[in-house]
Amino acid sequence: MTKYAFFLMLMLSISGWVLINCSAPIARIPASGVVGGQDIETTVDSESARYYLEQYLQEEQNDAELDSLCHQVHCCKMNGLPQREFLKHLSDRFSVDYAALYLAKRILENKANRRIQAVYKRELESMRTEFKKGLSSSDKYDSAYVFLFVPGWDYVESGPNTGADFARPREILTELGIENYLIEFEANGSVERSARIVADEINHDRYRDRKIILVSASSGGPTAALALGSLLTLQQTSGVKAWLNIGGILRGSPVVDYFLSWPKSWLARAVLLIKGWDLDSIRSMSVKKSRPRFNRLHFPEHLLIINYVGIPLSGDITELAKDKYSILREFGPNDGLTLITDALVPSGLTVVELGRDHFFNEDPEIDLKTVALTR
Repeated sequence: MTKYAFFLMLMLSISGWVLINCSAPIARIPASGVVGGQDIETTVDSESARYYLEQYLQEEQNDAELDSLCHQVHCCKMNGLPQREFLKHLSDRFSVDYAALYLAKRILENKANRRIQAVYKRELESMRTEFKKGLSSSDKYDSAYVFLFVPGWDYVESGPNTGADFARPREILTELGIENYLIEFEANGSVERSARIVADEINHDRYRDRKIILVSASSGGPTAALALGSLLTLQQTSGVKAWLNIGGILRGSPVVDYFLSWPKSWLARAVLLIKGWDLDSIRSMSVKKSRPRFNRLHFPEHLLIINYVGIPLSGDITELAKDKYSILREFGPNDGLTLITDALVPSGLTVVELGRDHFFNEDPEIDLKTVALTR
Protein backbone atom coordinates (compact mmCIF):
# COMPACT_ATOMS: atom_id res chain seq x y z
CA MET A 1 0.00 0.00 0.00
CA THR A 2 1.38 3.44 -0.94
CA LYS A 3 1.67 6.23 1.62
CA TYR A 4 -1.15 8.04 -0.19
CA ALA A 5 -3.47 5.05 -0.05
CA PHE A 6 -2.60 4.51 3.62
CA PHE A 7 -3.47 8.14 4.35
CA LEU A 8 -6.82 7.80 2.59
CA MET A 9 -7.64 4.61 4.48
CA LEU A 10 -6.77 6.36 7.75
CA MET A 11 -9.06 9.27 6.87
CA LEU A 12 -11.86 6.85 5.97
CA SER A 13 -11.51 5.09 9.31
CA ILE A 14 -11.60 8.38 11.20
CA SER A 15 -14.63 9.55 9.21
CA GLY A 16 -16.48 6.31 9.93
CA TRP A 17 -15.72 6.63 13.64
CA VAL A 18 -16.96 10.23 13.67
CA LEU A 19 -20.12 9.24 11.80
CA ILE A 20 -21.07 6.57 14.33
CA ASN A 21 -20.05 8.42 17.47
CA CYS A 22 -21.45 11.83 16.55
CA SER A 23 -24.90 10.58 15.59
CA ALA A 24 -27.68 10.80 18.17
CA PRO A 25 -27.50 7.88 20.60
CA ILE A 26 -30.21 5.24 20.22
CA ALA A 27 -32.11 4.19 23.32
CA ARG A 28 -31.73 0.52 24.26
CA ILE A 29 -34.95 -0.53 25.99
CA PRO A 30 -35.32 -4.32 26.46
CA ALA A 31 -38.42 -5.67 24.72
CA SER A 32 -39.88 -8.99 23.66
CA GLY A 33 -42.98 -10.25 21.91
CA VAL A 34 -44.36 -12.15 18.94
CA VAL A 35 -45.13 -10.71 15.50
CA GLY A 36 -46.56 -12.92 12.79
CA GLY A 37 -45.53 -16.04 14.67
CA GLN A 38 -41.90 -14.90 14.99
CA ASP A 39 -40.40 -14.40 18.43
CA ILE A 40 -38.60 -11.14 19.12
CA GLU A 41 -36.25 -10.47 22.02
CA THR A 42 -34.09 -7.41 21.58
CA THR A 43 -33.84 -3.75 22.54
CA VAL A 44 -35.92 -0.97 20.99
CA ASP A 45 -35.45 2.75 20.60
CA SER A 46 -38.48 4.07 22.49
CA GLU A 47 -41.03 3.30 25.16
CA SER A 48 -43.77 3.52 22.53
CA ALA A 49 -42.06 0.77 20.49
CA ARG A 50 -41.71 -1.39 23.60
CA TYR A 51 -45.38 -0.95 24.47
CA TYR A 52 -46.46 -1.59 20.88
CA LEU A 53 -44.51 -4.87 20.78
CA GLU A 54 -45.11 -6.18 24.29
CA GLN A 55 -48.64 -4.98 24.94
CA TYR A 56 -50.58 -3.70 21.95
CA LEU A 57 -49.64 -6.37 19.42
CA GLN A 58 -50.15 -9.08 22.05
CA GLU A 59 -53.66 -7.69 22.75
CA GLU A 60 -52.72 -6.87 26.32
CA GLN A 61 -53.43 -3.14 26.21
CA ASN A 62 -53.29 -1.28 29.52
CA ASP A 63 -52.30 2.29 28.64
CA ALA A 64 -55.27 4.33 27.45
CA GLU A 65 -53.18 7.12 25.93
CA LEU A 66 -50.82 4.85 23.96
CA ASP A 67 -53.70 2.55 23.01
CA SER A 68 -55.57 5.51 21.53
CA LEU A 69 -52.54 6.53 19.47
CA CYS A 70 -52.01 2.96 18.26
CA HIS A 71 -55.69 2.68 17.32
CA GLN A 72 -55.37 5.84 15.23
CA VAL A 73 -52.45 4.32 13.32
CA HIS A 74 -54.27 1.04 12.72
CA CYS A 75 -57.41 2.83 11.57
CA CYS A 76 -55.58 4.52 8.69
CA LYS A 77 -57.01 3.07 5.49
CA MET A 78 -54.57 2.33 2.69
CA ASN A 79 -54.28 0.04 -0.28
CA GLY A 80 -51.41 -2.40 -0.07
CA LEU A 81 -48.40 -1.87 2.14
CA PRO A 82 -47.68 1.44 3.88
CA GLN A 83 -45.60 3.77 1.77
CA ARG A 84 -42.22 5.16 2.81
CA GLU A 85 -43.79 8.57 3.50
CA PHE A 86 -46.24 7.11 6.02
CA LEU A 87 -43.51 5.08 7.70
CA LYS A 88 -41.38 8.23 7.89
CA HIS A 89 -44.35 9.93 9.60
CA LEU A 90 -44.63 7.09 12.14
CA SER A 91 -40.87 7.22 12.74
CA ASP A 92 -41.04 10.93 13.50
CA ARG A 93 -44.17 10.64 15.63
CA PHE A 94 -43.17 7.52 17.58
CA SER A 95 -39.82 5.98 16.59
CA VAL A 96 -38.12 4.03 13.81
CA ASP A 97 -38.60 0.74 15.67
CA TYR A 98 -42.31 1.45 16.10
CA ALA A 99 -42.61 2.02 12.35
CA ALA A 100 -40.60 -1.14 11.61
CA LEU A 101 -42.89 -3.23 13.82
CA TYR A 102 -45.95 -1.72 12.16
CA LEU A 103 -44.56 -2.55 8.72
CA ALA A 104 -43.76 -6.13 9.77
CA LYS A 105 -47.29 -6.55 11.11
CA ARG A 106 -48.83 -5.23 7.89
CA ILE A 107 -46.73 -7.56 5.72
CA LEU A 108 -47.38 -10.63 7.86
CA GLU A 109 -51.12 -10.09 8.23
CA ASN A 110 -51.53 -10.47 4.46
CA LYS A 111 -53.02 -13.92 3.78
CA ALA A 112 -50.83 -14.68 0.76
CA ASN A 113 -47.71 -13.64 2.66
CA ARG A 114 -48.71 -15.79 5.63
CA ARG A 115 -49.09 -18.79 3.33
CA ILE A 116 -45.70 -18.33 1.67
CA GLN A 117 -44.13 -17.72 5.10
CA ALA A 118 -45.56 -21.06 6.30
CA VAL A 119 -44.29 -22.87 3.19
CA TYR A 120 -40.85 -21.35 3.70
CA LYS A 121 -40.82 -22.43 7.34
CA ARG A 122 -41.69 -26.03 6.38
CA GLU A 123 -39.03 -26.13 3.67
CA LEU A 124 -36.42 -24.74 6.05
CA GLU A 125 -37.19 -27.46 8.59
CA SER A 126 -36.95 -30.04 5.80
CA MET A 127 -33.58 -28.61 4.73
CA ARG A 128 -32.30 -28.78 8.30
CA THR A 129 -33.28 -32.45 8.46
CA GLU A 130 -31.70 -33.25 5.08
CA PHE A 131 -28.55 -31.38 6.04
CA LYS A 132 -28.16 -33.42 9.23
CA LYS A 133 -28.65 -36.69 7.35
CA GLY A 134 -26.32 -35.69 4.56
CA LEU A 135 -27.38 -34.09 1.31
CA SER A 136 -27.85 -36.24 -1.77
CA SER A 137 -29.45 -35.85 -5.17
CA SER A 138 -33.12 -36.70 -5.43
CA ASP A 139 -35.49 -37.45 -8.29
CA LYS A 140 -38.23 -35.40 -6.61
CA TYR A 141 -36.88 -32.28 -8.34
CA ASP A 142 -38.17 -31.48 -11.82
CA SER A 143 -35.17 -31.71 -14.16
CA ALA A 144 -36.74 -29.07 -16.39
CA TYR A 145 -35.89 -26.42 -13.81
CA VAL A 146 -32.62 -24.52 -13.85
CA PHE A 147 -31.53 -21.91 -11.30
CA LEU A 148 -29.71 -18.77 -12.43
CA PHE A 149 -28.02 -16.65 -9.77
CA VAL A 150 -27.43 -12.91 -10.16
CA PRO A 151 -24.50 -12.01 -7.86
CA GLY A 152 -24.13 -8.92 -5.72
CA TRP A 153 -21.62 -6.09 -5.68
CA ASP A 154 -17.92 -6.98 -5.77
CA TYR A 155 -18.81 -10.68 -5.77
CA VAL A 156 -15.45 -11.82 -7.14
CA GLU A 157 -13.23 -10.31 -4.45
CA SER A 158 -15.66 -10.01 -1.52
CA GLY A 159 -17.98 -12.92 -2.32
CA PRO A 160 -16.40 -15.41 0.10
CA ASN A 161 -16.99 -12.96 2.96
CA THR A 162 -20.31 -11.39 1.94
CA GLY A 163 -21.99 -14.33 0.22
CA ALA A 164 -22.51 -12.15 -2.87
CA ASP A 165 -21.22 -14.99 -5.08
CA PHE A 166 -23.88 -17.48 -3.85
CA ALA A 167 -21.12 -20.10 -3.64
CA ARG A 168 -22.53 -22.15 -0.78
CA PRO A 169 -26.23 -22.13 -1.84
CA ARG A 170 -25.17 -23.20 -5.32
CA GLU A 171 -23.03 -25.96 -3.83
CA ILE A 172 -26.02 -27.23 -1.83
CA LEU A 173 -28.25 -27.19 -4.91
CA THR A 174 -25.62 -29.12 -6.84
CA GLU A 175 -25.46 -31.74 -4.07
CA LEU A 176 -29.24 -32.04 -4.34
CA GLY A 177 -28.90 -32.67 -8.07
CA ILE A 178 -30.37 -29.33 -9.13
CA GLU A 179 -28.81 -27.64 -12.16
CA ASN A 180 -27.68 -24.09 -11.42
CA TYR A 181 -25.40 -21.40 -12.82
CA LEU A 182 -23.93 -18.09 -11.73
CA ILE A 183 -24.44 -15.32 -14.28
CA GLU A 184 -21.03 -13.71 -14.49
CA PHE A 185 -20.57 -10.05 -15.29
CA GLU A 186 -18.33 -7.16 -14.27
CA ALA A 187 -18.01 -7.50 -10.49
CA ASN A 188 -18.31 -3.76 -9.94
CA GLY A 189 -20.25 -2.79 -13.03
CA SER A 190 -23.30 -0.57 -13.33
CA VAL A 191 -26.84 -1.87 -12.95
CA GLU A 192 -27.51 -1.14 -16.62
CA ARG A 193 -24.48 -2.98 -18.01
CA SER A 194 -25.03 -5.97 -15.74
CA ALA A 195 -28.74 -6.14 -16.58
CA ARG A 196 -27.96 -6.45 -20.29
CA ILE A 197 -25.76 -9.48 -19.59
CA VAL A 198 -28.47 -11.04 -17.40
CA ALA A 199 -31.05 -10.48 -20.14
CA ASP A 200 -28.79 -12.06 -22.76
CA GLU A 201 -28.18 -15.07 -20.51
CA ILE A 202 -31.89 -15.63 -19.88
CA ASN A 203 -32.54 -15.40 -23.62
CA HIS A 204 -29.77 -17.88 -24.51
CA ASP A 205 -30.71 -20.93 -26.59
CA ARG A 206 -29.36 -23.27 -23.91
CA TYR A 207 -32.41 -22.50 -21.76
CA ARG A 208 -34.98 -23.11 -24.46
CA ASP A 209 -37.74 -25.36 -23.09
CA ARG A 210 -36.30 -24.95 -19.57
CA LYS A 211 -38.03 -23.47 -16.53
CA ILE A 212 -35.84 -20.73 -15.08
CA ILE A 213 -35.78 -19.67 -11.43
CA LEU A 214 -33.87 -16.40 -11.13
CA VAL A 215 -32.24 -15.61 -7.77
CA SER A 216 -30.70 -12.23 -6.93
CA ALA A 217 -29.40 -10.47 -3.83
CA SER A 218 -28.61 -6.89 -2.84
CA SER A 219 -27.27 -4.96 -5.88
CA GLY A 220 -28.19 -7.95 -8.03
CA GLY A 221 -31.83 -7.07 -7.31
CA PRO A 222 -32.08 -3.94 -9.49
CA THR A 223 -30.03 -5.75 -12.14
CA ALA A 224 -32.52 -8.63 -12.29
CA ALA A 225 -35.45 -6.22 -12.12
CA LEU A 226 -34.24 -4.19 -15.09
CA ALA A 227 -33.69 -7.32 -17.16
CA LEU A 228 -37.11 -8.80 -16.36
CA GLY A 229 -39.11 -5.58 -16.34
CA SER A 230 -37.65 -3.75 -19.33
CA LEU A 231 -34.92 -5.37 -21.41
CA LEU A 232 -36.67 -8.67 -22.16
CA THR A 233 -39.90 -9.03 -24.10
CA LEU A 234 -42.87 -10.95 -22.74
CA GLN A 235 -41.99 -13.85 -25.04
CA GLN A 236 -38.38 -13.83 -23.88
CA THR A 237 -39.43 -14.03 -20.22
CA SER A 238 -41.91 -16.86 -20.79
CA GLY A 239 -39.37 -19.40 -19.54
CA VAL A 240 -38.73 -17.51 -16.30
CA LYS A 241 -41.17 -19.00 -13.81
CA ALA A 242 -40.05 -17.22 -10.64
CA TRP A 243 -37.74 -14.51 -9.35
CA LEU A 244 -36.42 -14.63 -5.78
CA ASN A 245 -35.43 -11.13 -4.72
CA ILE A 246 -33.23 -11.34 -1.60
CA GLY A 247 -32.77 -7.94 0.02
CA GLY A 248 -32.58 -6.21 -3.34
CA ILE A 249 -31.75 -2.50 -3.31
CA LEU A 250 -34.39 -2.13 -6.02
CA ARG A 251 -34.94 1.60 -5.59
CA GLY A 252 -31.38 2.34 -4.61
CA SER A 253 -29.50 2.96 -1.39
CA PRO A 254 -29.75 6.41 0.24
CA VAL A 255 -26.26 5.68 1.58
CA VAL A 256 -24.95 6.16 -1.97
CA ASP A 257 -26.73 9.51 -2.33
CA TYR A 258 -25.45 10.52 1.11
CA PHE A 259 -21.81 9.97 0.21
CA LEU A 260 -22.13 11.42 -3.30
CA SER A 261 -23.36 14.75 -1.92
CA TRP A 262 -20.93 17.53 -1.10
CA PRO A 263 -18.82 17.69 1.02
CA LYS A 264 -18.97 13.94 1.68
CA SER A 265 -18.32 13.21 -1.98
CA TRP A 266 -14.57 13.58 -1.36
CA LEU A 267 -14.83 10.55 0.89
CA ALA A 268 -16.62 8.58 -1.83
CA ARG A 269 -14.03 9.53 -4.41
CA ALA A 270 -11.28 8.42 -2.03
CA VAL A 271 -12.92 5.01 -1.70
CA LEU A 272 -13.34 4.74 -5.47
CA LEU A 273 -9.70 5.64 -5.97
CA ILE A 274 -8.50 2.98 -3.53
CA LYS A 275 -10.88 0.29 -4.75
CA GLY A 276 -10.59 1.10 -8.44
CA TRP A 277 -14.38 1.38 -8.74
CA ASP A 278 -16.23 3.34 -11.41
CA LEU A 279 -18.24 6.39 -10.29
CA ASP A 280 -21.05 5.76 -12.79
CA SER A 281 -21.43 2.21 -11.45
CA ILE A 282 -21.88 3.59 -7.94
CA ARG A 283 -24.32 6.24 -9.15
CA SER A 284 -26.44 3.53 -10.78
CA MET A 285 -27.26 2.30 -7.25
CA SER A 286 -28.28 5.73 -5.92
CA VAL A 287 -31.88 6.54 -5.05
CA LYS A 288 -31.75 9.42 -7.53
CA LYS A 289 -31.08 6.99 -10.39
CA SER A 290 -32.84 3.90 -9.07
CA ARG A 291 -36.34 5.05 -8.12
CA PRO A 292 -37.20 6.50 -11.55
CA ARG A 293 -35.66 3.44 -13.22
CA PHE A 294 -37.69 1.01 -11.10
CA ASN A 295 -40.91 2.99 -11.56
CA ARG A 296 -40.65 2.51 -15.33
CA LEU A 297 -40.53 -1.29 -15.07
CA HIS A 298 -43.39 -3.63 -15.93
CA PHE A 299 -43.08 -7.26 -14.86
CA PRO A 300 -44.85 -10.07 -16.77
CA GLU A 301 -48.04 -11.25 -15.08
CA HIS A 302 -47.03 -14.92 -15.22
CA LEU A 303 -43.88 -14.30 -13.16
CA LEU A 304 -43.97 -15.39 -9.51
CA ILE A 305 -41.98 -12.86 -7.49
CA ILE A 306 -40.90 -13.62 -3.94
CA ASN A 307 -39.31 -10.90 -1.82
CA TYR A 308 -37.10 -12.00 1.07
CA VAL A 309 -36.38 -9.11 3.42
CA GLY A 310 -34.92 -8.60 6.84
CA ILE A 311 -36.70 -6.20 9.17
CA PRO A 312 -34.34 -5.37 12.03
CA LEU A 313 -35.05 -3.37 15.14
CA SER A 314 -32.34 -1.06 16.44
CA GLY A 315 -31.09 -3.71 18.85
CA ASP A 316 -30.53 -6.21 16.03
CA ILE A 317 -28.12 -4.20 13.88
CA THR A 318 -24.83 -5.94 13.04
CA GLU A 319 -21.44 -4.24 13.04
CA LEU A 320 -21.43 -4.27 9.23
CA ALA A 321 -24.70 -2.32 9.11
CA LYS A 322 -24.28 -0.02 12.10
CA ASP A 323 -22.83 3.08 10.42
CA LYS A 324 -25.18 2.90 7.43
CA TYR A 325 -28.21 2.21 9.63
CA SER A 326 -27.42 5.40 11.54
CA ILE A 327 -27.45 7.38 8.29
CA LEU A 328 -30.77 5.91 7.17
CA ARG A 329 -32.74 6.24 10.43
CA GLU A 330 -33.89 9.72 9.49
CA PHE A 331 -35.79 8.19 6.54
CA GLY A 332 -37.56 5.46 8.53
CA PRO A 333 -37.36 1.64 8.80
CA ASN A 334 -34.29 0.35 6.97
CA ASP A 335 -32.06 -2.71 6.81
CA GLY A 336 -28.75 -0.87 7.03
CA LEU A 337 -28.43 -0.29 3.28
CA THR A 338 -31.87 0.54 1.91
CA LEU A 339 -35.36 1.37 3.15
CA ILE A 340 -37.40 -1.78 3.75
CA THR A 341 -40.21 -0.73 1.42
CA ASP A 342 -37.67 0.08 -1.30
CA ALA A 343 -36.51 -3.56 -1.26
CA LEU A 344 -39.97 -4.90 -2.14
CA VAL A 345 -41.64 -5.59 -5.47
CA PRO A 346 -45.26 -4.61 -4.63
CA SER A 347 -46.77 -7.32 -6.84
CA GLY A 348 -44.71 -10.06 -5.20
CA LEU A 349 -45.15 -12.25 -2.15
CA THR A 350 -42.98 -11.37 0.82
CA VAL A 351 -41.12 -13.54 3.31
CA VAL A 352 -39.94 -11.61 6.36
CA GLU A 353 -36.94 -12.38 8.54
CA LEU A 354 -37.48 -10.35 11.70
CA GLY A 355 -34.32 -9.32 13.51
CA ARG A 356 -32.06 -9.49 10.44
CA ASP A 357 -30.52 -6.52 8.66
CA HIS A 358 -29.23 -6.31 5.08
CA PHE A 359 -26.14 -8.38 5.77
CA PHE A 360 -27.71 -11.83 5.72
CA ASN A 361 -24.28 -13.44 5.64
CA GLU A 362 -24.16 -12.79 9.39
CA ASP A 363 -26.94 -15.39 9.72
CA PRO A 364 -25.30 -18.84 10.18
CA GLU A 365 -28.25 -20.45 8.38
CA ILE A 366 -28.50 -18.09 5.42
CA ASP A 367 -27.24 -20.70 2.93
CA LEU A 368 -29.88 -23.23 3.99
CA LYS A 369 -32.50 -20.47 4.03
CA THR A 370 -31.61 -19.43 0.49
CA VAL A 371 -32.06 -22.99 -0.75
CA ALA A 372 -35.30 -23.36 1.23
CA LEU A 373 -36.63 -20.25 -0.50
CA THR A 374 -35.85 -21.70 -3.92
CA ARG A 375 -37.90 -24.83 -3.22
